[in-house]
Amino acid sequence: METQTAPPQARYSRPISGSEKVAVLLLALERELATQLLHRFEEGDIHLIRTASEQLKPITADDLTFIVEEFAQRFGRCVDFIDNPGEMQQLLTSALGRTEAEAAPASGDTANPDQVWQTVRELEEDKVVAFLAGEHPQTGAVLLARTGPQYAALIMARLPDETRDGLVRRLVNMRPVGGLAVAVLESGVAQGLLGDDGSQDIDRARAQLANIINLMDNDEKNAVLDALLRDKPAEAEDVKRRLFSFEDIEGLPDKSRLTLFDKVSTDNVVLALQGASSVLQELALSSLSARTRRMVEAELKRAGDSDEKQIADARRAIAATALQLAESGDIVLRVADED
Repeated sequence: METQTAPPQARYSRPISGSEKVAVLLLALERELATQLLHRFEEGDIHLIRTASEQLKPITADDLTFIVEEFAQRFGRCVDFIDNPGEMQQLLTSALGRTEAEAAPASGDTANPDQVWQTVRELEEDKVVAFLAGEHPQTGAVLLARTGPQYAALIMARLPDETRDGLVRRLVNMRPVGGLAVAVLESGVAQGLLGDDGSQDIDRARAQLANIINLMDNDEKNAVLDALLRDKPAEAEDVKRRLFSFEDIEGLPDKSRLTLFDKVSTDNVVLALQGASSVLQELALSSLSARTRRMVEAELKRAGDSDEKQIADARRAIAATALQLAESGDIVLRVADED
């Protein structure tokens, strides 16, 4: 096993808790996979993640890179599960609890265990070779082991020497792979190798990028967008269309604005409206029920100078709610999108 470097804790721009890192990584995943992972968390953990996502402070582009690096390093240690099945069982027990870990499917036991690998065997060898060139050797080793010796031999004959030798070193000590490990690998192969024309993947990728940019502070956000505009202007405009901040509430269609403020807490509304423009305040207040509006107006009159961080967190939580509602189709973010 290769020596792993320590997680890049010291390089973060600020202390970032474990639950914050989990929230950022889940936001970066496609929705379906993130939902599947959340089902594996205990109720207390889900509460921590939800709280972290609602109160998440701005992160920099470097922070995001370090979070992914740290996750990759930690996951990298688990990737050697083929050489140490006991470590994988320990990981499952830690992640799922003993009862659920013991009930995890055995090697190859998935809802439809052969579907992915059978489909791979029907592909042109050159497509599989190109896919393996960009994948971790452990993924390649499992793929070759699961597609059968005849097909694997065809693939091995077309691989570059360095790639082939790396796979051979893993295959020589191959042990059974199962449970969550094989499920993750099958998901990656299905997405990366058996996907459609890629349009849905591109759409998801840009939505994920927009979610990440929404978490950044304004300076970092502008820097990322400026760089993207220079290199890929059309893609940048598509990403910008998916961005949303508290101030963008002024552009929400009336029906969407009513739906949004029906979902946010009164406390967050009171905090978020402190220091907001009179136009934005009136739009928000007019979206509340008469009783709630009176309560918010009374609180605003009594409110002193609230902490800027609390105000920013409340505004970010409302913006995050708007993005979630837009993703589920309950609202649209701009009048132009109503049709």
